[in-house]
Amino acid sequence: MTVHTNATRIRLLTNIRRARLLPRAGEVVVPVGQEVNPVHVVARAIAASSYQVLRASKILNVPADKITEFLLVKEGASLQRGTPLLRKSEFMKRDKVYRCPVEGTLRQVHDGYLIMEPTGGLIEMRAMIPSRVVSVVPNRGVVLETFGSQIQGVWDSGKDSFGQLRVATDTPVDELIPEDIKLDVHGSILVAGHVSQFETLQQLEELNARGLIVGSIPSRITDVAQSFSFPIFVTDGIGNQAMAAPIFELLVQSNGRQAALFSSQSGPAGHRGEVVISLPSSAGMEQYASSTDTLSIGSQVRVWRVGLDNRIGKVIRIYSQPRKNKLGMHLPGADVRFDDGEINFIPLGNIDLLC
Repeated sequence: MTVHTNATRIRLLTNIRRARLLPRAGEVVVPVGQEVNPVHVVARAIAASSYQVLRASKILNVPADKITEFLLVKEGASLQRGTPLLRKSEFMKRDKVYRCPVEGTLRQVHDGYLIMEPTGGLIEMRAMIPSRVVSVVPNRGVVLETFGSQIQGVWDSGKDSFGQLRVATDTPVDELIPEDIKLDVHGSILVAGHVSQFETLQQLEELNARGLIVGSIPSRITDVAQSFSFPIFVTDGIGNQAMAAPIFELLVQSNGRQAALFSSQSGPAGHRGEVVISLPSSAGMEQYASSTDTLSIGSQVRVWRVGLDNRIGKVIRIYSQPRKNKLGMHLPGADVRFDDGEINFIPLGNIDLLC
């Protein structure tokens, strides 16, 4: 019996193809067969004029009509990326400072929102990973191929980046807090069990971190997270979950390597964000069997939304007919044995295959 279910790719060694496409028609500047590095520009286009809207009152958690009291620049002011825009003092804490994510002009402050017009110029699409160009999409970009590790996420803040992986917590359960951040994180993608404080993200912004990979962040931070200049990549869920052990272990093994974060917005509709950790060559790749998204006995799975959130286990039985669960509903599913020996029937809709 062939059973397909939700699947998350967590692959130690695999062949990876990634499209790098411009948001509008432009010029492809590399040929098929060329080897590229992460900073290599593969395509470029003229940027269209647009506006970026920032919900400042929500970021600072203040009334919309009070936002001008915290504003550090005036309407019409020229802005550079990193310019301090807002500051809010908090008793017995560091001031909360939000910095401008773009270069441009502050056009208007209205009802708690800041409306910024980015400076026009070139859009340059960089490779992000050491790879080879395997095909060209005329006027739009290229498809790159590399060999390495791949981890799919469940949520991301909509930005791409690359840098050196740095594991910042000892276990997949630990939270990264401001006091634990070292001053030398410039150019690094940090890895932590989870983050719940705005101040942690603020400090990473000030120290020019290249990215953050966490098991989870709370929902109250997701809107603010998208306004930081570095990407935030969530592997397990919105809330207070730990990072899944297989994902954390792979990242620990890759500590110090160069990695790229690709957002879900940089691929086709429905495409999930992913971490790609390139390796120098594909030598020895043939010894690794291809993974599949077919559920089978022995498959490693993660369980969602049935009171067992993010627990990892192995499938020991797959039912050919729907089975009655604790709520009296008849659903297709499988028995999963967890690390502590507990066995539960899990509906297929709540199973995430780690493949």
